[in-house]
Amino acid sequence: MIGINGAVDTAEAASGDNGLGERRAIEVGHFLVEQGVPSNHVYIKNVGASRLLVPTGPNVHEPQNRFVFFDIAVTMSDHQLADLRECYGWLKSTYCDRSPDERTAKACEQALQMIMPPDEDDMR
Repeated sequence: MIGINGAVDTAEAASGDNGLGERRAIEVGHFLVEQGVPSNHVYIKNVGASRLLVPTGPNVHEPQNRFVFFDIAVTMSDHQLADLRECYGWLKSTYCDRSPDERTAKACEQALQMIMPPDEDDMR
């Protein structure tokens, strides 16, 4: 599944055009479907001005806050998930746990968490 999230800047949000983020996401979704992604694997979401890349005050025109971003869900077999967890453990112990300082170690762990699926208990 590919989630396409459309965002707006605070000026667009203030204008009352709540569908603008959604329309951005729909355009990207149409493009992906034209490129061969099955339409039933694409979902659209409007996040409005809740995910600003550049923090601004209200009613500010900021082009960098007009964007789409993706959520991608991947299905894995139990064997693939076990392999990924093993790889994660090796990377953590080899790189993160041996980082020269706490800041680097934290950044390393945050990066690994982006690729590591949650524990099954967390998914319930």
